[in-house]
This record gives sequence, structure tokens and C-alpha cells, in this order.
Amino acid sequence: MEPKTLIYKKRLTKNDVSGEVRLSIPMQVGRKILPQAGEHDGINDDISTVSFLDHNGQSWSWSMEVFWDEQCGSNMHGLKWKAYVDQFKLEANDLISIYNDPSSSVDHWLIEYQNILFEKDINKQDVSTGWLQIPLEDGIKFISAPHRLAQQYEGHELLALMWDGTLWFMHATYEEGSTSYQITSNWDRFVNIHQLKPHDKIIISFDPKLGTYEKYRINYERRE
Repeated sequence: MEPKTLIYKKRLTKNDVSGEVRLSIPMQVGRKILPQAGEHDGINDDISTVSFLDHNGQSWSWSMEVFWDEQCGSNMHGLKWKAYVDQFKLEANDLISIYNDPSSSVDHWLIEYQNILFEKDINKQDVSTGWLQIPLEDGIKFISAPHRLAQQYEGHELLALMWDGTLWFMHATYEEGSTSYQITSNWDRFVNIHQLKPHDKIIISFDPKLGTYEKYRINYERRE
């Protein structure tokens, strides 16, 4: 089977998910997904409906229009995609990806999302101590709230999948009075294998395509 091809990936902005709730994508990307794209070369055209399938196979359709902005240049605005935003509780900074669908003869595109749960520019302590500190208010999005058993707090397991398919098993601990979780068990190995350095960024996200057991992704970005 021919693999799907990524057409466009975007970190959603506040304007994409609030107010008028319009998905803004660059003109050159919009032209790739428009039906009969070559026929639409003007500005402020009314563009026909574009269809998408989400990760569950549910069909979504919204119209696209050309919009000119002096600061951003030409953009394609997806209208009426608010229902998609609302259903999956998308927020600014979440990721969406648009792919072609070579397995189908139906005229549609694939759309997927990831909820960004935690991002951190790691510091020297995160790299050298063998554990990653995650503030409680961020950690409870993907780690159970601290629960005390007898004289100590219960630890929690965290399974996260990287983009290359590698599954990482880590352990989250909490000490009384602390304002952070500590991610241990394989964190130091993760740092060493990927040669992470202070100011590199760690990203943990929820991916609905993954199973209930390994439903999170862990990735990193190099410091520029």
C-alpha cells in the first residue's frame, strides 16, 4: 500500500481556534488541496468545499476561501471548521497535520491532530541529574494526581512513543511538598541516545491514533 504523504503541518494559533474560528493556511498549501486548484487564481474567490477524513474515519467538509492579509500575504481560510475544533477540544499550540490518502479513490484528504500537553526547554539539571522535572499543573494532564500510600506517594508509569516508533517506558514520582513530578527510569538514557543539551525542547502530546496504553508521544526539538 502506498504510504500517505504529509501535505501540511501547523501549530494552531489563537485565531485558528477562537473568535471567528477560521483555519488559516498558506496560499501555496491551500492550492494543493483545492478541487481543480488551477481554476482558482483570483483573490477573494468563493472556493468549493474540501472534504477531510479524521483519525476515526469521520468525514468533515468545509469551504475554503482566498484571503489577502498585508502582513501574512495570501492565505486560505477554512470556514465552518469550528465543529472539528469543538469536538476535539483543540487549543492554540496544538498540532494539525494534513495528508493525502493514496488508499482511497474518494476525493478527500486526511486530517489528524495532537494535543500538546507539555513543552519545556530543558535545563542543565534536567540533562545532568537523570530526571526530568515537570510542574504539577502540567503533569496532571497526562500523569495521575499524586496519591499517597502509607508513608509515601505512589509512582506512575508513563509510556510514550517517538516519531520513529520507539516506545519509551518512564516512571513519574512525587515527593511531599514538591511542586513538580520527577520523570525517571530511562530519562537519562533518552537524553544520552538523543544527545540532548540544555535549551533543547521536550514535547509531550496526546495522539488519538495511538492505543489507550501508549497514547502519548514524546519528541524533541534542537536548540537553534
